[in-house]
Amino acid sequence: MSNQIPAPGTAQSGAVGMSMRPKRVRPRIAQAVPGIVPLASVALFLVVWELSSGTLISSYFIASPSAVWQQLIAWAGDGYLAKHLVATLSGVALSFVVASIVGVGLAVVLGSSRTADRVLYPFVVGGFTIPRIALAPLFIVWFGVGFVPAVALGVLTAFFMVFFNAYSGIRNTSQALLDISQILGASRIQRALKFRLPASAPFVFEGLRVGAIYAFHGVVVGEIVASSTGLGYVIIYSATRANPAGVFAGLVVIGLLATVFVAALNWAQRHTPG
Repeated sequence: MSNQIPAPGTAQSGAVGMSMRPKRVRPRIAQAVPGIVPLASVALFLVVWELSSGTLISSYFIASPSAVWQQLIAWAGDGYLAKHLVATLSGVALSFVVASIVGVGLAVVLGSSRTADRVLYPFVVGGFTIPRIALAPLFIVWFGVGFVPAVALGVLTAFFMVFFNAYSGIRNTSQALLDISQILGASRIQRALKFRLPASAPFVFEGLRVGAIYAFHGVVVGEIVASSTGLGYVIIYSATRANPAGVFAGLVVIGLLATVFVAALNWAQRHTPG
């Protein structure tokens, strides 16, 4: 009869068991694939890079991953990497903090005041149109060669990314929320800090995330142009000494630092209430 339950150990019960097992295995495989694919892609890229360097492409132009790794080990062993790493991290952190405070602060002022917006916004846009690298010689004249011009370039580069994102969020605050703030009797400053700014948090965090990357860009370029310390200096010094492994090693460290910095900001954004 069709109602009969197959007895354990019979062929029919075995077939049923076999048909059910893949349903338990497939989800595990599907969960593992998203993590395996990026790792496999990176591994394949490194293998192709290693095999190409010195064969298809001269190692003078592109150093192999093994040569880059050996260079990093040598730098780590004698403290060379730590010295310049601290210089770059200090410059990036300082420029990012200053750019964030000034960028968000100015965005709050311009986004909350029509008068300030009309007067100052054209100057901000005008400054944004000037290539930041073109200001590096001016910073050298003002601050000399060293840590300060690199930080100044980092601040200026990151500032615009932070400002424009925060400004967009503040200017697009819900009118209903602003009406509520007026009903509650909030002053202009209270509306800006307790209503507009919290409502624009996603825009602000996006600006900070992009600003962090641009802070790295600005500081490293400043170190290349006007400094004797930092990873940017390491890159240009290695290039002048015809050391492609040193150039790539510096680029790898910069990329890793930027990735960690952005990941930290993403984590902070996910764990921020509201």
